[in-house]
Amino acid sequence: MAKSPPIEEQVLALNRVRADPTSDLTLDVIGKALRAKSNLLTAKAGELAGELQLACLLPQVEEAFARFFTDADKGCVAKTALAGSMEALKSDAEPLFLRGVRHVQLEGAWGGSSDVAVDLRATCARALARLNTRNTLPALTDLLADAHAPARAAAAQAIGHVGRQEGALPLRLKIRVGDPEPGVMAECLTAIMKILGAAGIELVEPFLGPAQPELSDAAAIALGESRLPEAYALLRARFDKEITVDRRRPLLLGMALTRRAESLDFLLTVIDEENAATSVHAVAALAIYKNDAAVRERVRAVVESRDDRAVSEEFQKRFPAAPR
Repeated sequence: MAKSPPIEEQVLALNRVRADPTSDLTLDVIGKALRAKSNLLTAKAGELAGELQLACLLPQVEEAFARFFTDADKGCVAKTALAGSMEALKSDAEPLFLRGVRHVQLEGAWGGSSDVAVDLRATCARALARLNTRNTLPALTDLLADAHAPARAAAAQAIGHVGRQEGALPLRLKIRVGDPEPGVMAECLTAIMKILGAAGIELVEPFLGPAQPELSDAAAIALGESRLPEAYALLRARFDKEITVDRRRPLLLGMALTRRAESLDFLLTVIDEENAATSVHAVAALAIYKNDAAVRERVRAVVESRDDRAVSEEFQKRFPAAPR
């Protein structure tokens, strides 16, 4: 009997199914790979099933996912890929996602061991947020205390997507207690604003101050992305109270993110009238409008009127000319 080609070659060969993704041969090839013993081969098959939106293969993807909790899966590559495929195919297999969000897989690493299931837990957190059942918030609350920052950040983000009022409780606690990773705190601040709206401003506002400068951007972004008039009013008032360029910069970004007419008018005034350094930051903040021709023209007119080299260079960098 002919010897099978190396697993690496079989993985690369699977890419060929993209040429005819809905054919019976493609479905058969991917289905066979989903049943393979090799975690690498099954991982690739799972990725393709999700990427090509092969919903008819979802039962086989779910079966493979469950199997690799007992079969060898070095690096957790199969379970992570299969969970991503299940989410892409909108699986409703809640028990599998609950198992995945709690799975810890320690493997030997230089100087000790490493948990290779962090991405798996993050993916399952997003899936549970989509399903939004009575089991979702307890699982995400547990994950908010995970040993690894990416999993904690995913938990906070997922709680925000769930949007239920009771989800604000673990976020409030996390915000009060703090987290050593600014990225986790940033997700908590954004999520609390999504859930509480204007009522969340009092929880976010303290992080605009100098006590934790590493979180001032995150707080301003969370407020700005809420697009609430109360959030804009707060950012605008704080801008008038601050006197240093560094303290004003995140406030400019937050105001731009509100995408309110009055915020655009104010930032254009800043470009025109404030010192050059602050003006440069205002141009950078307005770069979120780089694909809006009308706003781009307004910014260009003010920059040209100011006729400052640093401000003009920032405009050219942030608002590159559209390709012809």
